[in-house]
Amino acid sequence: GGINRTASASPDGHLFAAQLGGSLDVDLGRSLLRPWASLRYARLTRNDYTEKDAGDLNLTVGQTEVDSLRSTLGLTLSVPGFTLGSTGGRSGTGINITPELTAAWYHEFMGQNRFDMVSSLAGGGHPFASTQAIRDADLFGFGPGLDLGITKTVSGYLRYEGILGDTSMNHNLYAGITVRF
Repeated sequence: GGINRTASASPDGHLFAAQLGGSLDVDLGRSLLRPWASLRYARLTRNDYTEKDAGDLNLTVGQTEVDSLRSTLGLTLSVPGFTLGSTGGRSGTGINITPELTAAWYHEFMGQNRFDMVSSLAGGGHPFASTQAIRDADLFGFGPGLDLGITKTVSGYLRYEGILGDTSMNHNLYAGITVRF
């Protein structure tokens, strides 16, 4: 017979992140151009752990730490939209819908575009490493969106963002509601 074991583990860790950003609205008459920028730092730590329930085949995995310092430069163009409802969005009962198009450039400064995960068998033997790619140093994001003016104090948004790099492609869908007090 063969070996039939299933290892299990409960690794834990934490993420610290801080971001600073800003934008400027440029009125283009019937449209609005918003250049924006941000800088984000993040540190992810996964604590070391040892698997269980597989005897000598359990892995002992070392702690992993990954740092990231990423800038983002972007432009958002909003164009005149339309109102659903009888009296119009923020001043009445309708919803103002404003289409927008966003483009962004993301740059990773930390230069740590990979990390090594060091493991060994709990039953003994030489450690081995697994190198994993994290991200491209430069990414380009783009996508359409809708801003929703629901009332004077409540607004929402729906956005799609495609992010492309040399070795990666991501698709993101965002939705949210803002309530102003």
